[in-house]
Amino acid sequence: MYKLVSLLFLTPSLLFGQVLIENFEDERHLSYAEKSGEFESDNPNEGPALMGGMYWGVANPDMTGTNSSSRCGKYMRNVVETYDYFVAIPAGGFDNLNDFTDGSNFFTLDVWSPEENTSFILSFENREIALIDPDSTDGVHSRFEATSTIANAWHTITFSFLDFPDLNITVDQIDQMVLLVNSGQLGSDVQIYFDNLYGPDFGCMDTDPNEVIDDFECQRNHKYSFTHGALDFVTNPDQSGINNSDKCGLYTSGGSGDENGNVINLLSFDPPLDMTNHNAISIKVKSSFSKNVQLTLEDGVNSYTQEVMTSGNNIWSELIFDFSDINSTSFSQAILIFAPGETEAGYTFYYDDITKSQITDIENNKLIENIFTINNFIYFSEINSGKQIRIYDVNGKLLADEFCIDQKYELKHKGLLMISISDTKGNITSIKHLNL
Repeated sequence: MYKLVSLLFLTPSLLFGQVLIENFEDERHLSYAEKSGEFESDNPNEGPALMGGMYWGVANPDMTGTNSSSRCGKYMRNVVETYDYFVAIPAGGFDNLNDFTDGSNFFTLDVWSPEENTSFILSFENREIALIDPDSTDGVHSRFEATSTIANAWHTITFSFLDFPDLNITVDQIDQMVLLVNSGQLGSDVQIYFDNLYGPDFGCMDTDPNEVIDDFECQRNHKYSFTHGALDFVTNPDQSGINNSDKCGLYTSGGSGDENGNVINLLSFDPPLDMTNHNAISIKVKSSFSKNVQLTLEDGVNSYTQEVMTSGNNIWSELIFDFSDINSTSFSQAILIFAPGETEAGYTFYYDDITKSQITDIENNKLIENIFTINNFIYFSEINSGKQIRIYDVNGKLLADEFCIDQKYELKHKGLLMISISDTKGNITSIKHLNL
């Protein structure tokens, strides 16, 4: 009777406060970032996981015993690493991790290993502090350990609490989970399959499906597969204005790009991004650099590109990319370029809430109101509202391309001018002016 009660107690579905976090099918609440070994994918279009992107996984090679699901993850440990690991970023945070550190609840994971006694450590960390010195335990809130007991067969391992390495880290600071395989064993090249991770509520179970592609918290509906620069997942440095979320993305230019001088970031979608009921994508951006941001959607045959200028005033603003004039509605990949055509090192852009949106024809053609010209000045009614001003001559030659946050702008070129004025929300006004 004691054994029966124990088995019931350890059954994941019966553990109060324990939820399914990752099963590589219908419950995908982890994104995968750095790794010292390699993930294997059976999707030929799937690149390596990067900066908290989705990982496709593989077909389950042994649908018998404990795990009969069709898909799982496969990880190959790096033989030259003593402390091999991979990083997973949870959607949201872990609301009730204290129930697991005090022994009231347990992490469980289905594993398949070719050898007995494969060891696992789950480490819960604050990403930004842990990255300062990866060889220390700074930023590590808590760790849990488990060991496989069967070779060449699926079985469920249960993690026991190990320790609190950094007592300065609180539960609400945790934003990454690290899995170490055969930690401390130089020369181990074990290849494992893993599936069905159960653990704490990560704060997103009641989140309704919406149109958000990526908010760096509960909605992570794409995978980064390549970048010329540096992408990271960070704490929002300015939780005010239009973006009060805790986390956001950070892009930093590394000073090199492709043959066109573009530092590109590839985003892949599986399933494809469905734009049937939408004709625009909005992105919140914060940067001290007034630069273009270019977004391209690709359907496998055609590419569609839109470009919007950032304000450069170092506050969060919403950029709207208008795709209302394209024919495709399903996209497998997107290309996001900050400061296209420029490879200067050190450009930084915070970004968040990549969202599908719908703009009407009226909104699409909406003019920026209350603009008037007197002599050689353009006056704006909105003070400190950023406007991109492009000035052309009658032959279409670009004479000036500047960003203005003042109430007035001086026209320095003479003659009949064609002036295009756009704001960060995609609104645009075109005027003609004879400047004497």
